[in-house]
Amino acid sequence: ADPEVRDWAAQKLAKDKAYSAVSAIDAALTSEKVPRTRMNVAFALAQLGEAPGFDALEQNCKDRQAQAGIVARSAEYLLRFDRETAACFDALLGILRTGSTGYRAEAASLLPRFENLSTEDSERTFAALLKALHAPDASVRMAAGRALAGTADKRALTALREAAAS
Repeated sequence: ADPEVRDWAAQKLAKDKAYSAVSAIDAALTSEKVPRTRMNVAFALAQLGEAPGFDALEQNCKDRQAQAGIVARSAEYLLRFDRETAACFDALLGILRTGSTGYRAEAASLLPRFENLSTEDSERTFAALLKALHAPDASVRMAAGRALAGTADKRALTALREAAAS
């Protein structure tokens, strides 16, 4: 079968809560070579509460060779389960700082969903979003602005006022 069929099959099994298929989905994860399909098969396992799914998604965030889209989506999948990982946080921060436009905007929209950050990581996020507020691309600026508007940080209001005036 092709990657799309494997992806769809795993998602359908997860949607149907087919716990009897966990070993087959896990085997598919182990053997899958197409990164996007592998990520989605991992998500199917995660939906069924299986650790290998969560582990594979986090591994995507740790993989410095992974495509930004795979990293961002893996982080988003984990956040759906309230799983905040340092690896995904750091990877998203890196994408926001140096990624391509679309992925920078996605990272800006995902970073505020990390609620259990240290003071240092909150500052790193704020600084990166502040810088993104002045990015050349409007979609990145808008995502950064929305992210800053959703914070309780009073400095965000000043930054947003300045951005609106410029």
